[in-house]
Amino acid sequence: SSAASDVYKRQRQAPHTVASQDRHAKAFTHNDMLHFVYSVQPHVVVAARPGDGACVVRHETSFSPLAAVAGDVAVRGSATAAPYGGNYLALLHTLKDGAYETLAYEFAGAPPFGVTRVSRPIELQGGGAAFPSALLYAQGKVVLAYGVDAASSRARVMSAAYLEELFVQDGAWCIETAR
Repeated sequence: SSAASDVYKRQRQAPHTVASQDRHAKAFTHNDMLHFVYSVQPHVVVAARPGDGACVVRHETSFSPLAAVAGDVAVRGSATAAPYGGNYLALLHTLKDGAYETLAYEFAGAPPFGVTRVSRPIELQGGGAAFPSALLYAQGKVVLAYGVDAASSRARVMSAAYLEELFVQDGAWCIETAR
């Protein structure tokens, strides 16, 4: 069975035992329907049923550079997904040895919503204690809100042009990290 099906079965059987990385769902709308990115790798997208709000797995894809990293570090989603140039912009974070790293990623604007690219780590004040919590893209600016040590809130504002410089070809950051 697929990873998405396994996650969904675990949630239905024992919601309190779902692994922590499964709790960072990112909301987005597509064709006026609410969706959530349930998992970054594999990239699992669920749709919320309008009648009762139950989530149903709709799509599952894999981005090979992220798959290479996922064995060495925990790859988890953060914040919401925002429309971005016909696609969606979202955040992910890695967790290794108690330290977080935040990266942006882009996924396709249409089903199956596969990951198209991943950025290099985004520098945040607080280093490995910084945890991303919100994302906004508007008027050519990207706002990333985050907390540090669960004690203070901060925001990083950058131009879309700067963010574009952080994106690397062919998942190079992932490949370097997997080595």
